[in-house]
Parts: sequence; structure tokens; C-alpha cells
Amino acid sequence: MTIGLIMVTFRPVRLFGLSVLGSAGVVGAVIGLSARTALGNAFAGIQVAFADALHVGDVLVIDGEWGRVEEVKLTNVVIRLWDDRMLILPTTYFTERPFQNWTRNGERVVGEIRIHVDHTADLNDLRAEARRLVEASPLWDRSEWVLQMVDAAPQTVVIQVQASAADGPSAWDLRCDLREGLIRYIRENHPQWLPRTRSEYKP
Repeated sequence: MTIGLIMVTFRPVRLFGLSVLGSAGVVGAVIGLSARTALGNAFAGIQVAFADALHVGDVLVIDGEWGRVEEVKLTNVVIRLWDDRMLILPTTYFTERPFQNWTRNGERVVGEIRIHVDHTADLNDLRAEARRLVEASPLWDRSEWVLQMVDAAPQTVVIQVQASAADGPSAWDLRCDLREGLIRYIRENHPQWLPRTRSEYKP
């Protein structure tokens, strides 16, 4: 652009100087467009840093999968998923889409499971079994747990069990153990409580 401006001041090469200026503008636009993504990620990285939304070691849930933050860079965030896969996301993801931070205010996490059972299921019986499973688990942090009916549909009711754990990975394993234990208990002791499809027969 400097060369173009200098050439414009001389009448014999003024047209050539104008063409140089035009070419510089086109080149600048191309460079700007190509750098837009990188600059956007860089600005997003600065925004994430100042917003204090996530840190190395935080447990996040993204699109239904949880993992622990391994690295927070200016342009991307590296997350180690529960199965040791590495998920690399641009920092713009965390400024444009919602995500869950389980350890935002502390390491302790409350995990929950939901199970569909028949309307005839005895919640007091299930609550007693859930208590036995929770109290027997070394993953429970001895803080809190609860079993509640949270929804009802024409064919089933939905019970929810919540139990606290020391951190995200422990909460995940505790959820899996509780789900497996309750399903096994219902299947082996009260199979009539499993979801059933009813129909009315009129002769």
C-alpha cells in the first residue's frame, strides 16, 4: 500500500499505483477472511480465560459425554473423555454453545439415574434397596442421596435416584452401579414391576 501511495503521487505511474493499491486491498481482504477463524478462536480463548468458565481439571459434560479438561489453550481446549479418548474443541465452542461444568464450584458431584417401572411398583421397597446399594458403595461420599418419582406416563412411572460422590468419575461409576443394581433387583425379585404394555380386551 505504501508503494502504491508513493506511485500515485507521480502522474506518469499514477494508474499503475492505483492498480497496486487495489491489489493490496484484495490481498488484505483475502488474508482477513482466511484469518477470521483463527482470530475468532483467539478472542474466544481470551473471553473464556476472563469469564473463568473452565479450568484444567474441571469435569465437563458436552453433548452427553463427560470428560476432564486436560489443556486450555488460546485457540482450543483439550478434553480427556471417560474412555480415554481426547476431544479437541475450538474455544469458540465454549462461547457459542452450552455445556455443563460439574466442578465449577467444587469437586463434589451429585449423579442421578432414571428408571422406568410399572405403576404397581412399590416405591418404599425400591427405596430400601436403593439405600442398601448406596450405603454399600465405596463411591458414595456419605453426604446425600434420595429416591423420588419424578414423572408418570400411561404405561410407566419414572423413578429418579440421586447420590453424591467425591468427583465426576466417581459419580459416573456410582450411577452405573446403582442403575445395574436396581435393574437386577427388579428383574430377580419383582419382574412384574418391569414396564408392561396393557390392553383392554372386550369379548
